[in-house]
Amino acid sequence: MKLTITGPIPSKKNRLHPRKDRKGYFNPDHDRLQDIVYQILMQVGNIEPLNQPSLMVHFKCSNGRGDLDGKLTTLLDCMVRAGILVNDNLTHLPGPVTYSGEIAEMDEATVIIE
Repeated sequence: MKLTITGPIPSKKNRLHPRKDRKGYFNPDHDRLQDIVYQILMQVGNIEPLNQPSLMVHFKCSNGRGDLDGKLTTLLDCMVRAGILVNDNLTHLPGPVTYSGEIAEMDEATVIIE
């Protein structure tokens, strides 16, 4: 299965801000994360969650400052939220999980799931 996510993938772990009430964090990229989940759902439809798949992810970033492991974390969380991965823990995603990146004109991520 191949997924293509268009637009920037934010590095979720670097974007969390403490809430004013000090009860957790909020993410200013919440709407973008919802869009990523929507893009995934539009490409895969309603499928059973995959258990122990291998993933190859390639990021295209419009600048060289992209935090690839942070982008991978965001993408895995969105795949779990979309229901195509059971979980992104070691039990359900033992690997291999590979990722790479390049500087390109447009932001995009390609995911190959086997």
